[in-house]
Amino acid sequence: MTTQIDNIFHASSGKLGKLRLAPNGLGWKSTEEEGAEVVTLAASDMKWMEWARVARDFQLLIGRKSSEDRMIFEGFQRDDHDRISAFTKSHYSIPLETKETSLKGHNWGRIDVQGPNLAFLVGSKPAFTLPLNKIANSNMAGKTEVSLEIAPPPPAAPQATGGGKVRVKAVDELVEMRFHVPGTAGKDDDDSGSEAEGEESVSAAQAFHDLIKERADIGEGGAGEGVVVFNEVLVLTPRGRYDVDMFLTNFRLRGKTYDYKILYSSVTRLFLLPKADEIHTQLVIGLDPPIRQGQTRYPYLVMQFTKDEEMDAELNLDDEQLAEKGLQKKYEAPASDVVSQVFKALTSRKIVRPADFVSTSGQNVVKCNLKAIQGELYFLDKSLIFIAKQPVLVDFSNISSLSFSRVGGNMASSKTFDLSISLKSRTDGGTDYSFTGLAKDDAEPIKSFLSVRKVKVKDKTEEEEAHLGDLDDDDEDEEMDSASEAGGSDSDGGAQSKKIKTKAAALLGGGGDDDEDESDDEDFKSESESDGGSASSSSDSDVEMEAPAPKKKKAKKPEAAAGESGGEEPKKKKAKKAEDSD
Repeated sequence: MTTQIDNIFHASSGKLGKLRLAPNGLGWKSTEEEGAEVVTLAASDMKWMEWARVARDFQLLIGRKSSEDRMIFEGFQRDDHDRISAFTKSHYSIPLETKETSLKGHNWGRIDVQGPNLAFLVGSKPAFTLPLNKIANSNMAGKTEVSLEIAPPPPAAPQATGGGKVRVKAVDELVEMRFHVPGTAGKDDDDSGSEAEGEESVSAAQAFHDLIKERADIGEGGAGEGVVVFNEVLVLTPRGRYDVDMFLTNFRLRGKTYDYKILYSSVTRLFLLPKADEIHTQLVIGLDPPIRQGQTRYPYLVMQFTKDEEMDAELNLDDEQLAEKGLQKKYEAPASDVVSQVFKALTSRKIVRPADFVSTSGQNVVKCNLKAIQGELYFLDKSLIFIAKQPVLVDFSNISSLSFSRVGGNMASSKTFDLSISLKSRTDGGTDYSFTGLAKDDAEPIKSFLSVRKVKVKDKTEEEEAHLGDLDDDDEDEEMDSASEAGGSDSDGGAQSKKIKTKAAALLGGGGDDDEDESDDEDFKSESESDGGSASSSSDSDVEMEAPAPKKKKAKKPEAAAGESGGEEPKKKKAKKAEDSD
């Protein structure tokens, strides 16, 4: 006798299937995939069963005897409850308990660890439950706030969408939860005098944080014994000093405020880069998915070591594991070499070092700015990487166009230049990067390096200088044209120019050549000085005294010229004016 129910989801998958209950156990198989594996559970391994209302209709939870993992099925209808309850009670001797869910919508309650699950209770009913094995990290985000990071699901398999295109279906996943836990941890009345004896009280948030680390098996990495521990490593991104615990399947960063548990499968790239100061070396670790601090994502870890810093390390591995990983039992070498070699062996990733690029200063790195951020740009065999607070990696294969442009004038006079890169695609939605402030002397070495890598470089500086030269030629042509128009031809232009000069001379009351104008100016100057003395003695001539000399000269010049051509009448008027003022 069997019972079959269609259109049932297994766990949190989005695929429908059919669930079949039999006296010896149950089985589920997807109806959307051909050749899908059958999920089975023996009746002897069933421990308990619960029926609850969830977002996808109703849910059937089954506890297991062999492990703490639960078997979850969703998509049941209300009418399926009686049929399943009768079947499990008669064949499995397990009652189907109904678990009521709080629907009040309150965001305050209490936390209860129920076996392998973390339950948030409102009153006596759970508002939601969270499997502890899904918690990747627990961090103290404040004195009374605890942040729980949820382990990312495995990447979805790409699906064909037609037309030869393959895409990965985007899904929404819970990545973080934050709990505000005020107060201090509860103590028995008999322990009230413990604080007086010197013991400090523990906050409720700290107690909750410690509980999650213990029960979620993330306090010690969750991967058995550690391989090695690197103490007090300076991490520039995210900034702080961390103890790095290396395990066989993951590594852990333990700081004063934040702890991170990172799987080796999340490590995408390793870079070992010497800094421009020739004192430090940086180990850059690419992560996908990135770690988080609140809303800030860090896709790269940047560790910094001093070149002269020596490290003694002994690995907790047997000879067979050492031979398999290609490691040594003991290391006595520079710290950067030891840490990078251990990461290389445990992550199975290649260490990328700078290419054969050499700047004019003899280094394989150049300093520049990205927007307002100052950093260092490294040239690798297949990519560029800009190291700052948030490193930026640009693969040569992803470059659509790359161009040089000047800064602050012509390239010949400028000491710096810009390096602009347009990308074919970019994960954050942008399309290009503009690195500014590169030394002018490094332009040719960079251009030669990129040309060898078959990266097309477009020099905007040469185009702009050629454009400026064209503009200069156009200006000269315009000046020559205007001069020829002003000079005119021998027949029409010369006569017209001569008429203009004659008319201007007539307006000024003088001759047409330059010598006569200069003599008129000298005569006018002597007359104005002689008349200015009598005018200055009169109190009625304040306006004439306050007027600036050039304007006075320009205003009197026509009268003076007219006086010379018209006789002594202007002098008599001035003399009469002086007498009236007396």
